Amino acid sequence: MNLRRRYREIVILAALLAAAMLVAVTGGRVELVDGFLYDLAIAITPFRPPPTPSKVVVVAIDEKSLASEALASTPRVLFGPYYAELLDGLFQAGAKAVGFDIIFNYTATRFAAIDPGYDDALLASLAKHRDRVVLARTATMTVAEPFAAAIFDPARDAQRDEPLSIAYLELVPSEDGVQRWIYSNYPAADGTRLPTLAARLSEIAGGPGNAPPFLLAPTAPLESLPTYAIADVLSCVRSNPQAISEAFADKVVLIGSNLAEEDRKRAPDRFLKWPSSPSTRTDALGCGLQALGPSAPDSDTVPGVHIHAAAVGSLLGGTGTALVPWSARVAAATSAAVICAGLGLLLSPVVAVVALTGFLAALFAGSVVGVGAGHWLPVAVPAIAGLCALLGGQ
Repeated sequence: MNLRRRYREIVILAALLAAAMLVAVTGGRVELVDGFLYDLAIAITPFRPPPTPSKVVVVAIDEKSLASEALASTPRVLFGPYYAELLDGLFQAGAKAVGFDIIFNYTATRFAAIDPGYDDALLASLAKHRDRVVLARTATMTVAEPFAAAIFDPARDAQRDEPLSIAYLELVPSEDGVQRWIYSNYPAADGTRLPTLAARLSEIAGGPGNAPPFLLAPTAPLESLPTYAIADVLSCVRSNPQAISEAFADKVVLIGSNLAEEDRKRAPDRFLKWPSSPSTRTDALGCGLQALGPSAPDSDTVPGVHIHAAAVGSLLGGTGTALVPWSARVAAATSAAVICAGLGLLLSPVVAVVALTGFLAALFAGSVVGVGAGHWLPVAVPAIAGLCALLGGQ
């Protein structure tokens, strides 16, 4: 009899403990569910700040450029002179920083038939702008020695394993394969922190270089960031520097491929629509510089360079979303368990299911509001805890 009288207290206590254990085991989120709900939340939240002009611009190595008269006969590994011209033109136009989503792990001069001085213009440009250029590498693929030497600053890099102007390209997707999380650095085996491309560019441009991990929270598809074909940019550098200044002054520029068959990532922009008004164009100035549209309209992926560009923009603008603290995740799960256990104890099964549905809708609505304010509460674990507690209370 005593046990029966205390049944409600036992159910509620068991629900509370089970919810706390569930958070401890899962970290408070189930990526396969919460990731989908997060992507939906950033698309429907009504409390996002209005879009502002992008602080980041992408120069794309695209199909049109590779087929252009200027570049069609040149393999990409031999683009050194074009990159040199591009760098000089961008910095002359007032760009704050330039990052390459390209790994210079091979020099053209390794080919016996190539002039030994073929890459001299690029090496000179890298050396000239070493304080504002970032070259990319990965954990397994390094920057070729001539390029690393060009950006080496004796005063800044003497005690470093490699120049500060080299950063890491690695991206860590969520369990569902979507690239939401952005990190400023990664831990090496010896305990040192390896800077990411986005963090280094942000730091050069005056933003944070060591921000806590955050989630991308775009307001439009990532490829809607101002993106120009490299062939068009090179043409404008030669014919109309004023157009280049209008497009790139005070911007961080990333250079990389947007080809449909390489370096594609899934992004959290799946539910977002392209802006109704086209991106800023400068073709009226006479050099044909025009923002590009989707590189692969039928694909659910975006170019990796746009992930890095969005990360830089988020760091500079503070527009990323932070995961709520662990204590808040515990509180959400345990509160959901206690509330739903009470519903199960007090209501008939049909009414309890209706009440649970309303509760879960309210929980997701709260998460949507939080995302609009820059804080994300994953709701899958609280929902699971609530459902189990409701069943236990029946």
